[in-house]
Amino acid sequence: MNDILARIEELRAARGLSKLALASKIGVTPTTLSNWSRTDSIPSLSVIERICEATDTDFETFFCGLGNSERNAQNEFIDGWRMLSPAERVAVERVVDAFWQSKGEVSRD
Repeated sequence: MNDILARIEELRAARGLSKLALASKIGVTPTTLSNWSRTDSIPSLSVIERICEATDTDFETFFCGLGNSERNAQNEFIDGWRMLSPAERVAVERVVDAFWQSKGEVSRD
């Protein structure tokens, strides 16, 4: 399954939509939806826009990070780090330092 089809499936499942319900919301037949997976083809951009509307996802978010799950994980980590208070950051740094020390590695300081 290509990345775009995987994203569609991810959004469909996350919103609790059946394949039939998604097909109905975006104005395609269930057969069309099924054919994308069977033939490894992708919907047109106009249909992807309707998928975004049906799953309450903006267009940029739909395409953000496709094909780069490692980058997505890094972005999630960085976003999480930014949300921490200064005290929480210090606590995380202490845990990481303790981990490296337990492994016999030199602290990053």
